[in-house]
Amino acid sequence: MDPHAPLSPARPAGELFTAYRALVYRWACAHGLRHDAALDVTQESFARLLASTPRCPTEASQVAWLRRTASNLSIDTRRLSRARPLAAEPSHHEPPHAEPGRLALAMRALTEPQRLVLVAKAVEGLTFAQVAAALEISTPTAKTHYARALRTLRECLHHEGVPND
Repeated sequence: MDPHAPLSPARPAGELFTAYRALVYRWACAHGLRHDAALDVTQESFARLLASTPRCPTEASQVAWLRRTASNLSIDTRRLSRARPLAAEPSHHEPPHAEPGRLALAMRALTEPQRLVLVAKAVEGLTFAQVAAALEISTPTAKTHYARALRTLRECLHHEGVPND
């Protein structure tokens, strides 16, 4: 993202939904939510965008608002799911050999900034400069959060018997 490039103006909510619904869904999944819960978070994020009409003068600020809202809703959903045990049957969107809780548990060990940087870098494919701009942090800070997130995930998964490749 070129810091001297002109910022694109805010977009109508319908256009944002079309352009970013898959990305918001992936953010929710990256927080360890299953398909149905991630769809709920996606829907609620855009519903809140419509209801609150946040003051976001640019498209980038709208996307940052959606990211933060989806992250907060995902965290709330995970907290609620801990209070209510999930059904023992696996999701039909996971392969039968998958162990759904391992990565989700490892992701919970990350701090919020680490999780946001990791999702932006690994799921969205943003550069460190783009991640830094989106999260309003410096590029070295984004790199530090990313490195610490990877180290924490490796440690958590290694302790559970997953080889560290």
